[in-house]
Parts: sequence; structure tokens; C-alpha cells
Amino acid sequence: MKEMNNLMSEGGKVFWVAPSGGRDRPDDSGEFAIAKFDFKALDMFKLIAMQSKKPTHFYPMAMYTHTLVPPPDSVSSTLGESRSGKRGAVSVSLLAETNGIGGLKDKEFTEEIQIRVDQAYKELVDYHKSV
Repeated sequence: MKEMNNLMSEGGKVFWVAPSGGRDRPDDSGEFAIAKFDFKALDMFKLIAMQSKKPTHFYPMAMYTHTLVPPPDSVSSTLGESRSGKRGAVSVSLLAETNGIGGLKDKEFTEEIQIRVDQAYKELVDYHKSV
């Protein structure tokens, strides 16, 4: 986090983070579902952005990657779980910029972003089912 803070303070950097740990796993029905975002993780990034005193922009995105890089069968809380690449489709939906700093309370902000990302992911899944 300290290094991310240093880089953000320099400005001109792009960070890609998964506020849920990036666990794209099948639910009980076998369909892949986005893990719920952790409002504390999002709040941490908002705090780092405020401390940097640099203009900061937050763009949520949905990614369809599980056919290319499927998750392991079991969940591990360690950083950098092993994944092996396969052949498969990948799609990314970059959403409109959010009001990442200010405005909504943390939990409300997280819920708003979760709804938008879930919808974008559903659109990606529907697309891949149709082709």
C-alpha cells in the first residue's frame, strides 16, 4: 500500500485492482458470479487518492476471463493464487467514471458500483452465450 501511495502521489499512473479479491467463481448453480466487493478495500483506495493530492479517476470494469484463466478448484486466502492459462474468450467492459471520492457513503458507493459491474458482467456473459 505504501508503494501504491508513492506512485499515486507522483501522478500519471494506472492501477487495476479487484476490490473483492478477483475471485470469479461459479455459484451453486454453476454460473460464474462476481464476488461481492469489500467496501473497506474501496475506501482504502479512495483514501490513498485523497492523500496523493493528485486528480484521481475511478473507472469500474467487468471482465469475462474464466474460460481463459479458470480459477483453481479451491479458495486460498494467500496472495497470488496459482492459475494456468487455457484457450478461451476474454471480454472487458469499461464503465463510466464514478464519483470515487465524496458524495456517497462507503457502503452505498460500493453497492452502486457492485450493481453496475454485475449488470455489465451479465451483458458479457449473455454475449458469450449468444456466439
